[in-house]
Amino acid sequence: MDTRSPANVRDQSAANDARHEVLTDSNAQTVRNYLKRLFQEEARFRSRWIWELLQNARDASSANGVCVWLTLKPDRVVFRHDGLPFNYKNIAHLIYHGTTKYEPSVSGVDPIGQYGTGFLTTHLISKTVWVRGRLDDKKRFNFLLDRRGESADDLKSAMDASWGRFVASCWEAQDPKPIQTEYEYPLAAGLFDSVNKDISDLSNCPGCAFAVN
Repeated sequence: MDTRSPANVRDQSAANDARHEVLTDSNAQTVRNYLKRLFQEEARFRSRWIWELLQNARDASSANGVCVWLTLKPDRVVFRHDGLPFNYKNIAHLIYHGTTKYEPSVSGVDPIGQYGTGFLTTHLISKTVWVRGRLDDKKRFNFLLDRRGESADDLKSAMDASWGRFVASCWEAQDPKPIQTEYEYPLAAGLFDSVNKDISDLSNCPGCAFAVN
């Protein structure tokens, strides 16, 4: 017999809501501090964006490896790969932590100085990005991930709105053709040459095949 009273259920719900609020507040502050430091040292980290996307693609590779496509236009850059689909936890990490996986810190090591330190690095070329792909339950999604905001509260609101757009964008797809993961970054005026140089500087990526246009 269920002995839970309506009051106890309400208390549990309120407790869970409070826990969620604290966790998202903490994540927003951490993400804000990370982004602030990245932009303070922009010259040092600007070219890291492409390597972070390549690392994420490699992490999602199947037994057959992974193929990567880059499309650069004057107003945007699009990165696609044919790796494994996302699960819901991956998306939650992407939106609220700035990575698609856990990245344990190492004592005494500068986290920004490490290779593959997180998707947040890619916001050096744009704080907004369209994320498209598929989930492991066959659903597809297409949503705007927004990391704009002057304060932690602003950023929290932007991340919560991003999550809402993700959930609202999910749909059951009957189209049998494969769907790649895609990140589309709008480019502000003056960024094209810098992004083009970063792409041109690519020499190799173990296990990846490139197509650039």
